[in-house]
Amino acid sequence: MRGFQVKKISFAVLMLVLFSAPLFAQTDDSWADTHPYDSQPAPSAAGYAYGGASEAPSQSYDYGSEAPVPSPTPTESQDLFTSDTAAEPAPSETSYGTSQDTQAAQAAQQTVPEAPIDSSTAPPPNYYDQTAAPAAPAESAPEPASQSAPAYQPPPEPQQDLSEQKKADAEALAANGKYLEARNIYEELIMDSSVSEDKKDLFRDAFAEVNWKLLFSPQESPESSTHKVAPGDSLYKIAKKYGTTISLLRRVNGLKNDKIFPNQKLKVIKKAFSVHVDKSDNTLALELDGKPLKKYRVATGENNKTPVGTFKIVNKLENPTWYYAGAVVPSNSPENILGTRWLGFDFKGYGIHGTTLPDSIGKQETMGCVRMLNQEVEELYDLIPVGTSVTVDD
Repeated sequence: MRGFQVKKISFAVLMLVLFSAPLFAQTDDSWADTHPYDSQPAPSAAGYAYGGASEAPSQSYDYGSEAPVPSPTPTESQDLFTSDTAAEPAPSETSYGTSQDTQAAQAAQQTVPEAPIDSSTAPPPNYYDQTAAPAAPAESAPEPASQSAPAYQPPPEPQQDLSEQKKADAEALAANGKYLEARNIYEELIMDSSVSEDKKDLFRDAFAEVNWKLLFSPQESPESSTHKVAPGDSLYKIAKKYGTTISLLRRVNGLKNDKIFPNQKLKVIKKAFSVHVDKSDNTLALELDGKPLKKYRVATGENNKTPVGTFKIVNKLENPTWYYAGAVVPSNSPENILGTRWLGFDFKGYGIHGTTLPDSIGKQETMGCVRMLNQEVEELYDLIPVGTSVTVDD
């Protein structure tokens, strides 16, 4: 009898549990309908309470955030004891947990590969949105051409020194009497910046030598012209007309005397001579139209007595008499130190002359004049006329 009563009580409890489950489900649904989800209190870590019974819901993880997200509110017991027609709470974006639609979207997002980002067309990243995907690294710009390594350049071949070949050509021309052509080659070599100064000094000497030969040859040059002798002409008249000397007219044209004939053609020098004295090395350079002709060794004044400046030849004397300290020393006297020629400056008491003291040449031993060997001063005397410019430098 007592056993039968116990069984009846157990059956009653079981029926009570079975019939009370839908009531709890309806109570939860009605609370959800009457309370907005945005004001729903957050569930505790222990889960949701069902009719005083506490059951920890199963947890699923959203891999997009660090904190675990609770499962949906309905539990397995609710699915078992509710009918198929029971109303289900509407999913909400603000509800805790993940709805079936959200789970489906996450599954689709995990299974569908993202399209590659074109860095050339993609918009710049939003630096205020920490969840924005980082922009693809920009391609590095090519380095400027100027910074790139230069292409290999073979070393330049050494320039061949053509000066010796040109010098040989000039010497061959001069040997054949073509002095003007030879002079032009030497002038090019002197102006060539690739030629060393040592070689240029040699070429200057060769230039002067060829120029000297050109002066006394029948060949015309830019410094000369041709004069056709007219009736009544004389060497004196022709020399005066062209500002030259009779001695030079004779020498240039190979005349043995002063006789000339009508219609005779004479080569005359139309350009001016000039003289340059350098006291530093005791030399005298003769130039024609600024081009070197010949260089002579001279003596200058002791203790720098030779005046410096530009002077003019104002008189010329052959076999001059020397007037010194009130004494008159004739030209044929061995004590006459003026030698065989005198070319006086427009600076009284000074000039260019010969010497009876050849050992003094190349030194500073005179009383202020420029002293030359007799043979050389005679040559200079025949070439330069009165009025020739003389420059003296220290």
